[in-house]
Amino acid sequence: METFRFFNDFPNDVQRLIFEHAFESGSAATSLALVSWKVNKWVEPLIYQIIDTSRMLGHPRWDTTSRKPRNFYHSHVKSLSVDGTSRADFLKDILSECRTNLVSLAWWPVMSPDRGLWASILLKQEFPSMRKFSVYCGMFTSEFQTPLCAPIFQNLTHLDIGLLHSQFPAAVSDLSGANTPIPAFLEGLQSLESLLHLHLDMMQALGLREADAVMKFQSAIPSFMSHLPNNLRYLSIYLPFGVLSRAAGLPDHSRQIYDDLIRGRLDPRVVVAYPSEYSDVRVRGKAYARISKAEFGEYLLPRIRDEKICRVLLKPDNDFWDAAEEMVNRRNKGINYGR
Repeated sequence: METFRFFNDFPNDVQRLIFEHAFESGSAATSLALVSWKVNKWVEPLIYQIIDTSRMLGHPRWDTTSRKPRNFYHSHVKSLSVDGTSRADFLKDILSECRTNLVSLAWWPVMSPDRGLWASILLKQEFPSMRKFSVYCGMFTSEFQTPLCAPIFQNLTHLDIGLLHSQFPAAVSDLSGANTPIPAFLEGLQSLESLLHLHLDMMQALGLREADAVMKFQSAIPSFMSHLPNNLRYLSIYLPFGVLSRAAGLPDHSRQIYDDLIRGRLDPRVVVAYPSEYSDVRVRGKAYARISKAEFGEYLLPRIRDEKICRVLLKPDNDFWDAAEEMVNRRNKGINYGR
C-alpha cells in the first residue's frame, strides 16, 4: 500500500492508463473490474472487446434482459468467436448489436441447421469495420456461388478459410494443374485487394481420403498459386499429417512440387503447417521420420488446429502470423526453421 499511497493524486487519465495496462498484461485481468465502480467503468469495455460465444451462454452479462444500454455492445465488442454450441437467437442478437463495429469474426458452427440464415446474414449485409474473418465454408449454401464477392470480404486484411472435401475435383486428370479449377468457394479471391494474410485449412478437404488427397492437392497447387491476390504477403496452408507423410514418400521427381511449395521456391509467401501433436517425439513414428528425411522437412511449421480463433481475434498474445512471418523471413534468408 505504501507504494501506491499517491495513486489518488494522479490525474484520472493517468489512473485509467495504469489500469488499462494492468488489464492487458495481467492473468486475472477481469478481477480488476471489481476494484471499484470507477475502475469498473474503465475495465469493463476492455472485457467485452473479445467475445467467445461458447463461453458466454447463460452468463448474466449476455442475458437478453440485460440492463446495459442498448448501444453498449455495439460500442465495445470488436471481436466475436462463434462455434457449434451457440444458439441461433443468441447469435442473431449479438450480430444485430455488433455487426457494424466488428473488426474480427471467427465463424465455425460446423454442420449448423441454420446455414441459409447465417449465409444470408453474413453475405448480404455490410460489415464496414471487418478486417479479419475466419470461416468454415461449409456454412454457405449453394445459393452463393462466389461468396468471396460479398461485402464482408472486401476490406479484409486477414482471411482464414476451412475448405471441404467436396470442393476438390473428383478426379485428377492433369498433375500439372493446367486444367484443374480452384474450389468454387475461392472464385473472386484475386478481387480482395486489401488481403495481406490468407490461411487455408485443408484438414476437412484432404483428410478423408489421404491416398487420393496427395495427388488431388498436387494437381490443385498451380491453380491456387495463380489465383492469389497481388498484394498478399503471406499464405499459410494447413495440411493433414498423412498427406505430408505420403508426399514425403513419393519419388523425387513426383515430390518436386511439394518441395518447391514448402521451401518457398514456388512462391516465397507460402508457409505449410501441420498438426502440432505430431511434433511430439512420442507420436512421431515412421511417418514423421519419413517427413524429416524429405527435402521439405525442415521448412514445415507445426500449428495447433484449434487456434483458428487466435488467427483473427484481437489478442495481444496472438503469435500465429508472427510465427508464419518469421518462417518466411528465415527461409528466404536460407535459415532452416528447425524443430
